Amino acid sequence: MKKCWVILLVVFCVVGLMAQEEIGQQLKYSAKIGLFRPSDSDLRDALGSSWFLIGLDAEKQMAPDASWVYSVEYLHKSGNGNTMTEIPLLVTWRKTQVSAEPSIFEQPEPQYYPYLGVGLGLYYLKAEEDKTSDSTWKTGFHILVGARFSSNLFAELRWNTIGKWHDTDCGGYSLMMGVRF
Repeated sequence: MKKCWVILLVVFCVVGLMAQEEIGQQLKYSAKIGLFRPSDSDLRDALGSSWFLIGLDAEKQMAPDASWVYSVEYLHKSGNGNTMTEIPLLVTWRKTQVSAEPSIFEQPEPQYYPYLGVGLGLYYLKAEEDKTSDSTWKTGFHILVGARFSSNLFAELRWNTIGKWHDTDCGGYSLMMGVRF
């Protein structure tokens, strides 16, 4: 388990440093928690329908309304003698709705900024059943909708698909909340 955390930390740091190559570009970091629901009914039956999720994001602003977001997350669920761990490494292009400068007669800045995102991911999957263990890396695709509030809180809903592994679809839906700092 310690090896996984070390690998994740190294990958996240390397991605963060690559994202800061351009001078003057600062990364905005976010921490998030949420719930994941697998799309495969066999996986839900074996382990449960709600998995806890934690994650970190690093966002690089490319324009006032567009950014690249680099994410690492951790999901883990145990039940009925089975254990599943999923560690997604995601890259997302995100388009945010921003408002122009309000005139003297218009309302002030909005309280939230909706956004859409699409991206790719590399997923580390590990399954343990009784005393056997198997792991693999899979690629996947995701789309998301969300909103960032003026207080730097955000909420998002993401759907991801991952190639089948052991005749199981490891993709699903995630509902997350977080804070930018």
